[in-house]
Amino acid sequence: MTTPIRSLSDGETGAGSVNAVERRGDTIRRPTGTWTPAIHDLLRHLEALGFQGSPQVLGLEGKTEILSYLDGQVAMRPWPSILCQPEGLRSIAGLLKSYHGAVSSYVPPPNTSWRVSGLTWQPGQIIRHGDLGPWNMVWKDDRLVGFIDWDFAEPGTPLEELAQVAWLAIPL
Repeated sequence: MTTPIRSLSDGETGAGSVNAVERRGDTIRRPTGTWTPAIHDLLRHLEALGFQGSPQVLGLEGKTEILSYLDGQVAMRPWPSILCQPEGLRSIAGLLKSYHGAVSSYVPPPNTSWRVSGLTWQPGQIIRHGDLGPWNMVWKDDRLVGFIDWDFAEPGTPLEELAQVAWLAIPL
């Protein structure tokens, strides 16, 4: 079992429950998968709209993606005190609302491959983060910087996303 990531120093490698990542300066390097083109398309859409709560796609090196580093700490146990206060939950709800506003205009290309196979976007859906627990939220001091680890992004509804966030935030 790996120790949960809090914040990576330059050159440090860490592992979550699915991937290992490496920080190099202001970048994060992660393994790619068949879903990577879909995630990169989504992140580029968010960047074009000025949404600052997600990493930016910087490129590929072989089977490694290069993303911008979101400066801060990932929320892991023991939970940061801000998460146990109404202000923390309001911050999560605010950034989630902002994300849903930005992603509502996104239409994935036909035949997009998601990490969970067999999913197809339909009109009226959004692409939800898919794993929006505290461990994929980056905080700097008491400010929510953004959401990371978009590998499980998938078609769904805002209500499904909200329900998952509520479920994953039960300990808070």
